[in-house]
Amino acid sequence: MGNNDLSVVLRDARFLLLQIRRSVSSGGHIEAVAEFDALVGVAVDEATRKLSALDNEKPKRGDLPD
Repeated sequence: MGNNDLSVVLRDARFLLLQIRRSVSSGGHIEAVAEFDALVGVAVDEATRKLSALDNEKPKRGDLPD
């Protein structure tokens, strides 16, 4: 899988995970599923971290090719 494909998958996954957290929170079940919310939060953080790493790998304007 190329970096662009991975970026799309991670962005989609992060969006869906955030939607899940909002749904749980707005449903008033946040206390009942605190562990679940924590795991989803970790997944969101990991997706964000990987996206940042991928963005830093992209050549910047003015960079010379290897």
